[in-house]
Amino acid sequence: MERLASELIELSTRLNFEPFLQRAAVLRGWAFTAPGNTAEGISWIEDGIGDYRATASILDMPFLLALKAEALHLAGRTAEALEAIREGDALVERFENRYWSARTAPTPRYVSRGHGCRQNPD
Repeated sequence: MERLASELIELSTRLNFEPFLQRAAVLRGWAFTAPGNTAEGISWIEDGIGDYRATASILDMPFLLALKAEALHLAGRTAEALEAIREGDALVERFENRYWSARTAPTPRYVSRGHGCRQNPD
């Protein structure tokens, strides 16, 4: 996944296709977090989300925030992860855009319990 995200960044840069550049940065950061490179991955994610916010687009923001939440959770920053989820949910409700809504997706592997998470037994 990291290689594919890096290729998307390179291709988007070479072809000056800005709309995918921010998303690719978030995906690359998310891919960094899986093997444990959470600090570097979260940095990529936050930069990508910041650049995406600058475009004033919100279509993919709930999805990008969900990736951020997963990375933060892997880094042991669960309270921040839950805040990212809340922000994504608020965007979905405000703009009635269910394209990336967690509520329309299958039950997540982890469900929140206060400020911690437990593995979903299903």
